Amino acid sequence: MTTTSRPELPATASVSSSRLVVATDWTNPVHVIAAIRAFSQLWHPRSTAELVVAVPASPSQDDVARVTKIIEANRIPVAGPVTLESFTEAKSKPYDAALIPDGSRTALLVNTADFVARLGQLTTALDRVSNEGEPSLLREDLTRFTEADNDQVQQPGSCDGPHWHGTYVGEGRVLVALATGGRVYLPSDNRATTPNVMQTGDFEPELHAYIRSVVPEGGFAVDVGANLGILTVALARAVGESGRVIAIEPVPSNLEFLRWNIETNWIMDRVQVVEAAASDRPGETAMQISDDWNSLGSIVQESIEYAPGHPAGKQRSLLVKTVRLDDLLAHEAPIDLVKIDVEGAEPLVFEGMRRLLTQGAIDRVAFECMSEHIGKAWPGFMTLLAGYESAGWSFGIPDTLGSVLPVPVAALGASKNFRCVIMEKPGLRPPVRARRL
Repeated sequence: MTTTSRPELPATASVSSSRLVVATDWTNPVHVIAAIRAFSQLWHPRSTAELVVAVPASPSQDDVARVTKIIEANRIPVAGPVTLESFTEAKSKPYDAALIPDGSRTALLVNTADFVARLGQLTTALDRVSNEGEPSLLREDLTRFTEADNDQVQQPGSCDGPHWHGTYVGEGRVLVALATGGRVYLPSDNRATTPNVMQTGDFEPELHAYIRSVVPEGGFAVDVGANLGILTVALARAVGESGRVIAIEPVPSNLEFLRWNIETNWIMDRVQVVEAAASDRPGETAMQISDDWNSLGSIVQESIEYAPGHPAGKQRSLLVKTVRLDDLLAHEAPIDLVKIDVEGAEPLVFEGMRRLLTQGAIDRVAFECMSEHIGKAWPGFMTLLAGYESAGWSFGIPDTLGSVLPVPVAALGASKNFRCVIMEKPGLRPPVRARRL
C-alpha cells in the first residue's frame, strides 16, 4: 500500500481521559494489529480515548516505523490518537484496558477479546468512569510480559491442538498450503525444510515479509540457491504477471520439486529456471550434497553438517555446472532483489556479481551469512562487505513486518551467524508500489 504521508507518532504521550495500553516487543505483533484495527473502528469523534503501544525501551524511530508499517500494510484508517511509550512510562500511569501477552496463545486470544470489548465500552460511552486500572496492576502484568513467538503460536500439545498445513499425496511428496500464499510440493523425507513448513505453513517469515515490502509488481528478482522453490513462489507472486524471476538451482532432486512448484502455482510465464550453481567463474565444479538433508548442498564444504559437529547423514558428490551472475545477468537492469542461500558459497557468488554491484544494477541483496558454513573465507568476505559499506551500501536484518533493522558489517563479523542479511545500495528509493501477497 502506498501513502503520501506517514502519521507522526510522538515518543511520549500525555494522559488522556482514557488510556488503552497494548504491549509488544515486535516478536509477533498480531495482537497489536488487532488492537489498532479495533481502535480505529470503534473510536468516536467525541471520545477522548487514546491507544498506547508500549515497548520495552524508550520509543525509537524504528518503533514509529513499525507502527506505521502495521497501519499502512493492513490498510487501517486510524482516526483516534495512537502513541508510543516505554514500559517504564506506561507503568507509571493509570489505564482503562491493557493487552499484555504472557506467552500463552490461548490467553492472548481471550485477553484480546476482553480488550476489544472494553475498548468498545470506553470509546462509545460518554458517561463512563475512566482510568479504572491501577498502575500497580499494570506494573505486575508488564513484569510477566512474554510475547508469543511463531513456534509458540503453533505449539503441538497446546489446547489449540496441532495445526498442519499440508497432506501426504503419495510418491514421497507432501502438498503444503503456504501461509504467505500459494502452495508447494515438498519431499516427505526432507528433514531440513518439510517438518517446519508442514507445521507452520511458513519458511523464513522475515525474508517473506521483506519480499512483500520491497519487491514491486512488474519487477525483476533472482533466486540464487532456489532449492525446492518456496521463495521462488514468493518472488513470483510479488512481481506479478508483468514481472520476471530467475531461479538458479544445481541439484537434480531439488530441480524436480522446483519445477513442480512453478507449475502448481501457474507462474511458468514469469519464472526461468537455470540448472547451475552460481559461483565466481563459469565451468563445472563438485558439489557435496546430503541425501537426508537435500536442501543442504555446497560447492565449498567437504562435509555437510546440519549443525556444527553433526554430519548430515549419507552424503555424495556430483558434478554441477557453474555460472557467474555478471555473465548471466549482464543485460538485466535494474534487478530489484537478489536472494542468495548457497550454504557457504556466498563469497563466490559475490565475487561473481562484482560488476553488477559496482555498476549499481542490483538494488538489494538478501543473503545467508553463516561463518560456520563459509569457513576459511569468512575474514575475506567480511572485508568485501566492509568495502561495500564504505561505498554507501547499508546492511541490516529483516523483521516480520518487512522492515530492516540496521546492523553494521563489524557487528555481522562479530556475531558470525545470521540466517538472512539485507544489503541495500545507496540512494535507493522505495518501489512505487509493492504487491501484497
